[in-house]
Amino acid sequence: MIKNSNLIAEMVDNDIQALKTGTYDPKIDNVNELLRNKCYEKAHQLYGESLPKIVFDRLERELNSITKHGFGVIY
Repeated sequence: MIKNSNLIAEMVDNDIQALKTGTYDPKIDNVNELLRNKCYEKAHQLYGESLPKIVFDRLERELNSITKHGFGVIY
């Protein structure tokens, strides 16, 4: 049982936040380069050393969208 709850409440600063605001994405050095290398490595495993143009174009389009908007760390 808690006694003097109002006293305790008055002792706490009003500007304390239980949770910080904003996003807290992980920070990874060279994340865009790492993602690009991993994606191309997998594409070469699937399609061989010379990627078909349609695969290359799609991979570039997707990677550019991901990295341009800062989502590389999520992948």
